[in-house]
Amino acid sequence: MKKLRLHVLDVVTLPVWIVAHYTMGYLFGVSYIEWLLLLWFAFGAILAWFLLQKEWGWRHFWHLYWQWSGLFGIVVIIVVMILGFINH
Repeated sequence: MKKLRLHVLDVVTLPVWIVAHYTMGYLFGVSYIEWLLLLWFAFGAILAWFLLQKEWGWRHFWHLYWQWSGLFGIVVIIVVMILGFINH
């Protein structure tokens, strides 16, 4: 456990996606976060197949992918809020 330290992005990934879901639902009346997550997971599967063949460690890849998921969720929230401000 000492090798794998928790960072802020490790902890806030799930709450970020929940906030993105509610924000999109509130601003547009419908949330497409499930479809974005499905595309993100498909992208992650392709990325895992490619990078794990390039000598990446399994835990290292999934830890970074989890953090990238949090960053992607934050970008989704920002885009949804900008589109909400433009449309309302």
